[in-house]
Amino acid sequence: AIAATNPSTGGLALRATPTTGIWLPADPFDMLFILRHQLNGGLASATLLRIGASDDPGNTSAAANGIYFEKLAADTNWFSVTRSGAVETRTDTTVAATANVWYRLRIRRASAGANILFTIDDANEQSHSANIPTADLMPEMTIRTSEAVAKHIEPDYFDLLIHSITR
Repeated sequence: AIAATNPSTGGLALRATPTTGIWLPADPFDMLFILRHQLNGGLASATLLRIGASDDPGNTSAAANGIYFEKLAADTNWFSVTRSGAVETRTDTTVAATANVWYRLRIRRASAGANILFTIDDANEQSHSANIPTADLMPEMTIRTSEAVAKHIEPDYFDLLIHSITR
């Protein structure tokens, strides 16, 4: 589990070093997370979640570049986000970010230059064509709370497939 207790951030970035385990989102990719978040009796409104990829995982504010699902402390739903140079496109998925529920979060780019596609539980696909980052990214799961009660993410499965890598 990835945990946070007031006021702290917990996270997991899947990389070896800042230059190993990163990829360029210009390449076609397919990223899948299966997870749930636990609130341990606390309020969902006090919890921030970011699941996807960015150039600065675990940052308490949004990274300059990223492609991820997000639930800010004031949100009740998951949002899909593409962020480039600190400018973002953020879209409400209309799917509630409910504690203790397993989610299948998928982010992909079918071909070079295509839109970024976001899917929750194989439904509600959203497409972003703006603010797609060109910086190196790394997979991340981040949780932050402002309550004195521990919160955590329970990852069950992660997969990242990068197609047609260009060098």
